[in-house]
Amino acid sequence: PSDALLAPLTPHVRHAITVHDRYIPHDEMAALFHAADVVVLPYRSATQSGVVQLAFGFGLPVITTDVGGLAEAVRHEESGLLVPPNDPQALADEIIRYVREGWRERLAAGVAESRDRFSWDVLVDTVESLCRAND
Repeated sequence: PSDALLAPLTPHVRHAITVHDRYIPHDEMAALFHAADVVVLPYRSATQSGVVQLAFGFGLPVITTDVGGLAEAVRHEESGLLVPPNDPQALADEIIRYVREGWRERLAAGVAESRDRFSWDVLVDTVESLCRAND
């Protein structure tokens, strides 16, 4: 399936892209995230995606479609880039813009802030605060 996705691309571009259109086991994740320059999530529909927080945890920005609650996690031009769903050309244009305009460096501070915002420590503090409020 990934060959069909990449077929329309030039050989130079096709060589630079790896598609993993399958479940990724836990023991493979770190190597894939470390090898990535950006995480692209072209969802047609979603409520949320744990992949966003994983990407932030590995210090990677996210390019994703603006569906469900993804825009709450990925702040456009702060921790990633958002595109309309079901618009392959907009997604392609944003990936090209990301590379050409050096967005990885520009998004680094927002990615770090998002990593901290979604950390386990923040989650535990929030749950403990809720429990104390209900005592």
